[in-house]
Amino acid sequence: MTGKILLLILLVFQNFLSCSKSSSPTSPSEEGINQKLDEAFAIADQYTSITSLVVVKDNNILKEKYSSASGFEIPFRIMSVTKSVMSLLIGIAIDKGIIDSVDQSMSEYLTAAGYKVTADKAKITIQHLLTMSSGLPWAELNVSTGEYSTWTNSPDQVQYMLDKNFEYEPGTHFNYNSGASHLLSVILTQAAGMSTADFAHQNLFEPLGIGSRNWSKDKKGYNYGSSSLSLSASDMIKIGKMILNEGLFEGKRVISSEWMKQATSFKITTNNVLPYHSGYGYCFWMDEINGHPVKFGMGWAGQFLVVVPDLNLIIIAINNSSGIDDSVAGQQWMRTVELIMTRIIPAFD
Repeated sequence: MTGKILLLILLVFQNFLSCSKSSSPTSPSEEGINQKLDEAFAIADQYTSITSLVVVKDNNILKEKYSSASGFEIPFRIMSVTKSVMSLLIGIAIDKGIIDSVDQSMSEYLTAAGYKVTADKAKITIQHLLTMSSGLPWAELNVSTGEYSTWTNSPDQVQYMLDKNFEYEPGTHFNYNSGASHLLSVILTQAAGMSTADFAHQNLFEPLGIGSRNWSKDKKGYNYGSSSLSLSASDMIKIGKMILNEGLFEGKRVISSEWMKQATSFKITTNNVLPYHSGYGYCFWMDEINGHPVKFGMGWAGQFLVVVPDLNLIIIAINNSSGIDDSVAGQQWMRTVELIMTRIIPAFD
């Protein structure tokens, strides 16, 4: 009997030690953060369009939610967050010497692809494409009936852009332009001698432990440089971690720190074309929330990859983008950006 009692006491004591090691007291500050995140996620629960919402702080997932049709590892179309990925790929190509610099004219690569680039269009550089300052006119706002649809339905998306006349001198004005961003994919394909998707898999996705991902193509076979890449919440978190670590991922250099600093630093004002989107880098938006610099990629219908460097914070949001019109997409986008900028980031103040 005594032996059984001692054994029982020993088991209880071991269980107590295990519980003590696995849990730690929550500070008042942490409790406040958790409460504010709970409130933010309660609001998100009302938005059925949100398929994934993840908050990562100091490399740990603090809170996450997924719809019944989604999950941590299920890829979704990230829409124009694709542009930010495109910026990373251009940086890798420059790091490898495949592309000389952002000051190169786009004409060198487009002529190699068989296109005639006039002398005035040859003034457009890679940097102009990265900063949405090509000077070429473009109407992005109405996706369902506007220029984006006209462009995607044209027989040649590259020629469509080359046929345009300048609205501004290159480098002088910001104008959000998916057609111009797409030219970055054509440039990379010509420079690397492989598709943008293959280059991404070998030089970005594989080093991050991301598998093969779907990436739609234009009429001429180029992966869209402005949209249509599919990534999961897990994939986007890995990219976010690399951005926060200035090109390092799990101790391995993926992109130079110099490129990451350049890509996510202010290059041109957007003139507040959208709420919380005051500045632009190399296909990265930026603003400041409660004194915290915020860098992010965003996409139609409410796709977001947000990093807040001084908080070591990553926020991922993915909304459904299938079977909806531009009005619904705009509503989803607005309520998601409001949730991130006015609820989630301020939770850490």
